[in-house]
Amino acid sequence: MFKKLAYTALLSTAILTTGCASRNASQASSPLDPGSVVGHQLEADISVGGKISGEASATVILYLFTIGDTKRAEGVNYGIGGIFSGLGASNDIKDAAAYDAVTKSSADIIVAPRYVVDVQNYFLWKEFHSSVTGYKGTITKIEQRDPACCGLGK
Repeated sequence: MFKKLAYTALLSTAILTTGCASRNASQASSPLDPGSVVGHQLEADISVGGKISGEASATVILYLFTIGDTKRAEGVNYGIGGIFSGLGASNDIKDAAAYDAVTKSSADIIVAPRYVVDVQNYFLWKEFHSSVTGYKGTITKIEQRDPACCGLGK
């Protein structure tokens, strides 16, 4: 009886702690949207500096509770597609890594960002780790364009 109970406990522990891992690396092709209406009306000069990087981690338990980095950069464009494009937790962890990178470096934007997301998938939880590397972008000047210029007038 004891051997059967010990075997069942050992097997249950093995099933609950065994998981699989995956890694996704992505680089957005156009993190700035020059085609937007605002992009047509404003012109920015951006100074590109040295390399910057940031990291973030989080654990999602039962697909309901998230424990980890809570400060995030909003409005980050990751491009289209990829196996993680529809996962909210993956994008949240990328946002947190971007926030870490721009905060540590005092950057305004990350130029040519490259994100790497590692996911450890267990039975009841997932562990996410994201890192981003790129170049420090500092906006030095923003000017409003003349709407009459370049066919932008009404």
